[in-house]
Amino acid sequence: LLLRVNQRDQAVTLLQNYRDQTGNPEIEAALTRVAGGARTLARPLTAARGAAIGVYGLGALLSQETEADDGLVILSLATMLDPTLDAAQLAFAESQRDRGHNEAARAALARLPQASPYAETASLMSAWTLRDDGEQEAALAAARQAAATGGRRSKTAYADLLRTYDHYSEAEPLYTELIGEGSDDWRLYFARGASRERLGRWSDAEADLQHALQIEPDQPDVLNYLGYSWVDRGEHLQEGLALITRALEARPNSGAILDSLGWAHYRLGDYEMALGYLERAVELEPSDPILNDHLGDCYWRVGRRVEARFQWRRVLTLKPSGDLEAQAQSKIEAGLPRTPLAENARRRQ
Repeated sequence: LLLRVNQRDQAVTLLQNYRDQTGNPEIEAALTRVAGGARTLARPLTAARGAAIGVYGLGALLSQETEADDGLVILSLATMLDPTLDAAQLAFAESQRDRGHNEAARAALARLPQASPYAETASLMSAWTLRDDGEQEAALAAARQAAATGGRRSKTAYADLLRTYDHYSEAEPLYTELIGEGSDDWRLYFARGASRERLGRWSDAEADLQHALQIEPDQPDVLNYLGYSWVDRGEHLQEGLALITRALEARPNSGAILDSLGWAHYRLGDYEMALGYLERAVELEPSDPILNDHLGDCYWRVGRRVEARFQWRRVLTLKPSGDLEAQAQSKIEAGLPRTPLAENARRRQ
């Protein structure tokens, strides 16, 4: 409307503000269109496209709320009304992925043309659906291709995918490259710090995590990771406990953070206090082998030996890492020594 009444500057400001708030690639495309002198942001509306836009908005809202199944139905209707409404196709694919229907999600993503503002997003989402299906090589290949042809977001996503597969030595230089391009995004410092911690470069990792906190002081992921790392290493225990407590205040129902807080109390020798947090963590994330291992350790320390061995046996059923598997097997056979050990388990990120 602003464009059509010759208020171009106001239109550009409006678009820029929305782009900065959302990162929506379609807004970037609209700004490019305006810069070229256009007086409209898109092609003229038809009745079907107008209906599809209205239905898409409703479906997207429902998909984010508790009525997710109704949202999927409505998004399907939007794609039928106008198959070229790329935002609806993307939302439909995301809704399918949320339900584990990854093949249907990839089919929807494939319908987006390469010229679409959402093409890069579609490529990345397709890679993550392959990851969800256990197709490691295909997922990495798709993300690698997106990174080669896309921008910073694709490079970051490729690095993140490498990190999920524990390819830290490959992910770390990618994060360094992205940071070197002038980004001061806390996420990059956090991801690089996590990668460096796994590579055994603790001093570098600690510096990255602290820098991430300088950028985003209340970010719960960073608070939890740094606090947990300190606690697990037996360093700065009280400071680590304080960081984890702040993280839990932001996310009170996070199993990972509850486990971190419980583990901090465990390392401080307050086993009774630790137990409540660790039990709640396992209730929230029962399939995490590290959380179950920590709970088993705590049961042992409070004298509940049968329950401790039950938890350690459960760890063995949850596909633990090699080190964690060996530790759990040893504890099943011999229990814990009289004084706590500095366990080597590290939180998955």
